[in-house]
Amino acid sequence: GRFWLSLGAGFFEPEFRAYGLPWAEHDARIARAREVLQIIKALFVEETVDFQGEYYRLEQGILEPKPRPRPLIWYGGDSEPSRELALDHADGWLAGGAGPVEVRAKLQAMKEQLARRGPRRLLYGLLTGLVIVRASDAQAQAAARRLVGEVGLEGALRTGLVGSPETVAGQIEQYAQSGVDQLILRFSPGLAELERFAEGVMPLRLSQGSSITHLA
Repeated sequence: GRFWLSLGAGFFEPEFRAYGLPWAEHDARIARAREVLQIIKALFVEETVDFQGEYYRLEQGILEPKPRPRPLIWYGGDSEPSRELALDHADGWLAGGAGPVEVRAKLQAMKEQLARRGPRRLLYGLLTGLVIVRASDAQAQAAARRLVGEVGLEGALRTGLVGSPETVAGQIEQYAQSGVDQLILRFSPGLAELERFAEGVMPLRLSQGSSITHLA
């Protein structure tokens, strides 16, 4: 299907407060997310669901109509408990912002953990930094500098996709060669930057081909 479910344990306390949710330390948030994933997966495929956890309880829980096929479930987080959760219950793991060399090391470590558990396919994704496309690399870097300042520029260039259409297409290919299946792109400002990416970068990616299956 076209719908994918992407989840995380949350890391920004004001978001929890805004929705009346209790804020907890890291491992407790992961434990709560683990129960959420277990419940969602069961509701997708079972007629009724009974669940007794530390945080959530269901008695004869029902989800109808059931999605066909079951949506892919992605889980994001770089900590060891987050990686274990993704290995246990997710179809794909989303790494945090990193350059191609860093993400290659992250994915290799995850693949080694997966191999120790026996044969199973796991998809690998990455949440990029800022995506900024301009006619030239210099113009794109100047736009990035205006958004994040001089101090934040190094990080934006390391984890983002910043440059001319040709440069950004090449950066995407570097991620593909690192083993990434999906990139989640961060456009700012949203619509205008998205249009520049669609008009300048996507035609290049379509003509070149890529092992990355999705840009989201």
